[in-house]
Amino acid sequence: MSYQVLARKWRPQRFEDVIGQKHVVKTLQNAIVNNRIAHSFLFAGQRGVGKTSIARILAKALNCQEGPTAHPCGNCNSCKEITSGNSMDVLEIDGASNTGVDDVRELRESVKYVPSKSRYKIYIIDEVHMLSNSAFNALLKTLEEPPAHVIFVFATTESHKIPATVLSRCQRFDLRRISLEAIVKQLSEITSEEGIAISEQGLGWIAREAEGSMRDAQSILDRVISYAGEKISDEDIVEVLGIVDKDLLVRTSKAILDKDAKGCLDIVNDLFRFGYDTRQFYQAFLEHLRNLIIVKISKKPAQLVELTQNECDVLKEQIKDSKVETLQRLFDVWLKAEEEINRSSLPQAVLEVALLKMVYIKRLLPLDDALAKLDDLGKRLLDGKTKRVKEVEYKETQYGGDDPPQIREDAAPIPDCDFTGDQKQVWNEFLAFAKQEKPMLAAVLEHGCLLHLDEGKIELGFVFNSVFLESAKDNDNKKQLKIICEKFFGRKLHLKISSFKEGDKIQPPVESSKVENGSGSNAKEDLDEALINEALSIFNGKIVEVKNENLITK
Repeated sequence: MSYQVLARKWRPQRFEDVIGQKHVVKTLQNAIVNNRIAHSFLFAGQRGVGKTSIARILAKALNCQEGPTAHPCGNCNSCKEITSGNSMDVLEIDGASNTGVDDVRELRESVKYVPSKSRYKIYIIDEVHMLSNSAFNALLKTLEEPPAHVIFVFATTESHKIPATVLSRCQRFDLRRISLEAIVKQLSEITSEEGIAISEQGLGWIAREAEGSMRDAQSILDRVISYAGEKISDEDIVEVLGIVDKDLLVRTSKAILDKDAKGCLDIVNDLFRFGYDTRQFYQAFLEHLRNLIIVKISKKPAQLVELTQNECDVLKEQIKDSKVETLQRLFDVWLKAEEEINRSSLPQAVLEVALLKMVYIKRLLPLDDALAKLDDLGKRLLDGKTKRVKEVEYKETQYGGDDPPQIREDAAPIPDCDFTGDQKQVWNEFLAFAKQEKPMLAAVLEHGCLLHLDEGKIELGFVFNSVFLESAKDNDNKKQLKIICEKFFGRKLHLKISSFKEGDKIQPPVESSKVENGSGSNAKEDLDEALINEALSIFNGKIVEVKNENLITK
């Protein structure tokens, strides 16, 4: 007997043998048991997921000498003829080769005749979407009211091309892509029965290459066996399929996360030395980055990615100290490199630059973390005995590594208005009231001053181009500030936020050795305070200048 390929040798012959389509199999079995058999079925799904196999098993179940039965015997003449494709009453028609009206008219004529020796006359039309519109129209009447002895079974990979009038006359089943785990399990059983030695990782590579198609997986396995024989190494699979070694992808992500620039360059060199396809590596690493993100955020990543549990564990260990935001940004950088890699005449150079960009890219601090740190710092600042005299100049919260970012605190003069009499007392009382209502907002107000106050208007001033000016002008803060003003003063006031330049401020007479350019013992003591040091650490900052808080505006 001539050699039979694995896809044919291991084709399912019973409903129980079908992999990954339990929702279809169970429905068909129940329909047969309850005698609720439709006159037309449509199986839709991608290639190699079992459409034609299920159609043949259904034909055997309906025409089995022990049937109709949900468990065809496989031994009677009818089952054997259907299995071998020789049944006169089960006709398999290629929709791609019989697309015209004349073909359908011939079919319509043949349905009039009763089965020669079976219970049903069953027409299995593969790739039915290839029929012309005229052919579909010619089939409609017969499809809607076929003779009692006729059953139609359609299979298609492109159900959207089938007219709605046809779809409405069929009982439709959508077959799913077969999971990686199910394909690996089936391939393992096949290799065990065939006496083939192959690693689980190798089976995983073959299953991934099949992209959810069991037939493709079996065909790929056939090809690998032809190349390597009965003992298949991982290197053999890589050589035959030209796939990117999973270990290479893990090495690449590790080099990036470890900020190992030389390691990345060595990997690119290996890619070209061993003849890997540049585009294939790009796609494989893009999927790898996506898998890293899913493994990081999901409690059960194996359900969302086409990876074995062992591979998921390896990735989880690699990114245990990395933040999701870091992985997302790396994904974005790599995604943007696609066009350059595909179009460049020097793909090696483009790959090297793309990987180095990912190595040296500054990491981002999650916004919630930064706000939480600021909130905590602000509360402790309010409770402190010494009023802070520095303006914080925010720098970009991008930082190296995965450690939290740090705050850059650049000292700038904080104004104190030229209050007189009751106005000074009113401002201090207002600040105290604001601390009770909105402590964080009060922390901003302490870096401003009262420029004007009358029966209908209050004007507050902040240093030009400072973070406190921007914070005060923020819509939400301004709304809250207006509410606080109305509560404190007991009337509605027009609120205005103004700015002034550093040159507009007059420094009162003090000992220059203590404040000028941040020098002197008082300034030094101020810089050494724990809260200021913590502020510097939060935003990766440095102190540029320190000035005394007792500054007077013109």
